[in-house]
Amino acid sequence: MDLALLASVGGFFALRATPVPGGGHQPLELLYAGANAPLTARVDKVAARLAAPERRVAASIAHLGLAARLWSLALGPAALLGRVPDLGPGLLHWDPSATSPDDLWLAGAAELPGTAAVIREQVQYGHLVPLAEAFRREGNISPRLLWGNAGSALAGAVRELVAFARAQDRPDVAARARA
Repeated sequence: MDLALLASVGGFFALRATPVPGGGHQPLELLYAGANAPLTARVDKVAARLAAPERRVAASIAHLGLAARLWSLALGPAALLGRVPDLGPGLLHWDPSATSPDDLWLAGAAELPGTAAVIREQVQYGHLVPLAEAFRREGNISPRLLWGNAGSALAGAVRELVAFARAQDRPDVAARARA
C-alpha cells in the first residue's frame, strides 16, 4: 500500500507501518476488551489542552478525532487505490499520549477490497461499535452523541478526499469517495 500517497491527502490519512521507537502504542483491541486506562489518559490530555468545562466535552472531542482517523484510514485507500488495509483491532495500534491527529500504526500488510461493505465492517463494526462502548465506560456520554461524532467524522473524511481529488484533477477518486 502506498502510505506516502495516503499521507499526502492529510494527517488524518497517514498510517505508520512500524511503531515509533519508545512510543506508547498498543493494539486497539486491548481498549475494546476493557483496558480503559489509555483512554482515560487521552481524555485527560484533551481536557487539559482545551481547558474543557466538562470531562465529557473532552471525551467527545477525543472520540471525534479517533473516529475521523479510523474512517480516513479506510476511505483514503479505498478511494485512491481501490483496496483497504486490514484494520483489525489486533493489528491497529494507538498511542493515546501522542498529539492529534491520533498516532496509529498497522502491524500487518493484508489488504481487502475497497468496497462500502468492507469499509463498514472494518470501521463501523470492527472499531466504532467497541470504541463507543469504551467511551461509555469512560463516562456518561450519550450514544447518540458518539454516533453523531462518527457520522461527522465520516462526512469530514469524504470532504477531505473530494478536495484532494479536485486539487489533483482526479475525479475518479472523488467519485469513489462519495460512493
